[in-house]
Amino acid sequence: MKELDLTVLFVDTISARIYLALLKKYGYRPKKILAIEIEPASRKYLLLKKFFGRLIAQTAYRILRKKTATPVFSTLSKQLLKEHKLTPECLQADLNSYTKSPVENILINGLDDERLIKHLAKSQEPRAKSQEPRAKSQEPRAKSQEPRAKSQEPTCLPAAVY
Repeated sequence: MKELDLTVLFVDTISARIYLALLKKYGYRPKKILAIEIEPASRKYLLLKKFFGRLIAQTAYRILRKKTATPVFSTLSKQLLKEHKLTPECLQADLNSYTKSPVENILINGLDDERLIKHLAKSQEPRAKSQEPRAKSQEPRAKSQEPRAKSQEPTCLPAAVY
């Protein structure tokens, strides 16, 4: 499989799972998957969080949601599966099967949450440091040559559109 220099911000939805299944089917895998869980804003969750803390509230809410939620398989999802010759079982694969590095989980309030921004910046630091020695050892370009294209930084794309 060819590894893409891509960080997928994964929100567990059918369309996001179809996206990852298609990447895998065509022989690609993202460099990193960041599984995002958006912190609920419901009154029950906020009360649980206030009295028991975020970890217990998150766990209780996740269990409750799994027991009460009914899976919704939209017409668009069915059409995409049929068009790309995928089965619903393809979407049940473990997230770790899509990437070499382990899937990281993060709880956030939204895509502009400070925790997400810090996490993404922190994950870019080792890469930036590893590129510094190469940049120093490169010879300066002659003026007649075309300037270099922008450096290829990993692309962060949400796997699902809200």
